[in-house]
Amino acid sequence: MRRAGAIAAIALGCGGPPLPPPAPPPPAPTCDRLPAVIDLAIAGTGGFDGLAPASAHALVTDMKRTIVERCTQDAWAPATIQCLLDAVSADALGTCDDRLTTAQRASFDGAMQRLIAGAVAPPPSEAPIGIAECDAYIADVARYATCAQLPQDARDRLGASLGSLRAGFAPLRDPTVTDAARAAAGDGCRAAAAAMRDGMVAAGCGP
Repeated sequence: MRRAGAIAAIALGCGGPPLPPPAPPPPAPTCDRLPAVIDLAIAGTGGFDGLAPASAHALVTDMKRTIVERCTQDAWAPATIQCLLDAVSADALGTCDDRLTTAQRASFDGAMQRLIAGAVAPPPSEAPIGIAECDAYIADVARYATCAQLPQDARDRLGASLGSLRAGFAPLRDPTVTDAARAAAGDGCRAAAAAMRDGMVAAGCGP
C-alpha cells in the first residue's frame, strides 16, 4: 500500500502543468490565392511574344480572373490548390495537372485557350481611313504608345485605345460618307492630335 502511494505521488509530481492543446490545422487553401500561379507559369514560358504590352497585360489579367473562376465553380480539391501554391517552377506546376479531374482540366484548358485565341486574333483593319488628319492621329497614338518617357500604365492605355480608334473611324471608309462628314471628322482628328501632341512633347516624347 505504501508503495502504491509512493508511485502515485511520483506520478503526480512528474505530471507538471497540463500540456497545451495541439495547434489548430492550417486553413484550407483557397482559390483566390491562385493568380500568383499564372505569374509563375508565364515566367516559365518567357511571356507572350508578338503581343503588344497592353494586350499582354490584359491577357494576364483575364487569365488570373479565369483560374479563380474555374477553381471556384468547378470545385477544385484543396490538395490540388495547395499543390499549385507550393510549386516553385513552371515544371512543378505541371505535376499538379493530374490532380484535376478530366472535367476540371477540360474546363480550365478550354477557358484558357479561348482567352489566348482572342488575344492573338487579327486586330481591327489597319488600312488607312482615307482622311489624312485621322490617319495621322492614329499614327501618333501608336507612336506615343511606345514612348519610354511615359509611365507604363499610360503607354498601356494608349496601346489599348488603338483598336477602338480604328473601329470608330472604320465607317468613314464608306464611299457614301459625305464630304461634310469627312471634313468634320478631319477637323476633330486634327484637334485631338494637337492636344495629345502638346502633352506628349511636355512628357519628353518628341513632336
